[in-house]
Amino acid sequence: IKLIFSDAKTGVDYLNQLEDIIPDNPDVLFGRGIYNYYVESEKLENPTLAPLISAKFPPGNKAAGLQMLEIAAKSAMYAKVEAKFELIHIYYALEHNYQRAYALSEELTNQYPNNVQFLHYLGFAAFTENNVTQYDSVYRVMLDRARQHLDAYTIRQAREAMFFIGVAQIKKFGGNIDTALYYLYNSDLLSRKIDRSGDLEWYVTDAELYMGMAYDMRNDRKNATLMYQRVLNLPDHNHDHADATRYLAAPYKR
Repeated sequence: IKLIFSDAKTGVDYLNQLEDIIPDNPDVLFGRGIYNYYVESEKLENPTLAPLISAKFPPGNKAAGLQMLEIAAKSAMYAKVEAKFELIHIYYALEHNYQRAYALSEELTNQYPNNVQFLHYLGFAAFTENNVTQYDSVYRVMLDRARQHLDAYTIRQAREAMFFIGVAQIKKFGGNIDTALYYLYNSDLLSRKIDRSGDLEWYVTDAELYMGMAYDMRNDRKNATLMYQRVLNLPDHNHDHADATRYLAAPYKR
């Protein structure tokens, strides 16, 4: 922790020097925006470290930090893309402003259509916004690239894409249940291959929950029940155990 705080302090000192030389520069605002946002965010996320952070660093301001990052995302010469990407993470994971995360992801994906991280956030944000057509389309592109073994498109991207394509078939009107089960089953297999040396990620639990839901939509109560029981023996993510228990008591209906 001492080394982390030392590096952070050095970074802040450099940032202060840059602001003295070129105040209000949009590229410098990228760094200051990150500082303002995260110095306060970390206090909230890690209360035990809050006194130490307050003792070592001047206070920040989350709202001002976001505003600075938005200015950098619009006007910076060198840090524009980095500012947009940082904002995507903040809006999606911390602020839960999924519409803004989606809009920024769409901008970056349009500008850099082959970038896997931008495509990932575009799909995630579309899923969170329940834009079924959009995330189905995004993940079909991702899966096709993974199958072609394009740079940065690996088994992890194939797993992610298959999961969300399968979910889309369950969620959208006229979706094909056989197709949903195919993609969810293969996502599950890939997850178990990826996670075979450690704890299973949420993809496994969610995939088997959705497979149970798909079987219920097919009126195959025997296999649906089997899947819900399997979910209860897996790590609980996203309230999956509560959902599985509810669907064991009464079949899932779309």
